Amino acid sequence: MNYTIETKENFDIISPTQSEFNSQMAEEMKGLVNNALAKKRSLIINLKEVTSTTNDIGELSNFHHKLYQENLSFVLCNVAASLKNELQKEELLDQLNITPTLIEAIDIVSMEGLERELLGEDF
Repeated sequence: MNYTIETKENFDIISPTQSEFNSQMAEEMKGLVNNALAKKRSLIINLKEVTSTTNDIGELSNFHHKLYQENLSFVLCNVAASLKNELQKEELLDQLNITPTLIEAIDIVSMEGLERELLGEDF
């Protein structure tokens, strides 16, 4: 596996350890997303080591939608400029939650969780 996984109270932080987001990484990540869905856990994907991509970057949008359909959060952090450019080309940059740092990603997941609890409705 080309990831490290850090488990927190209500979410997991997945940090890929390879430099290219490719079909193998997308497929492995799909399994991790399905596992998070089964366990009702939000996800943060820390992309600090990833500097390039193949055409599989669109899978991130699919993961985002799957988690939000189940009232869970999905946040990307530490996204390299080259990946942001690819996300922009795919018109995905504005659809995804992207933060510059891991701390900010944790804040988003925490705030969305609190909103869900306080509002008691679909988010």
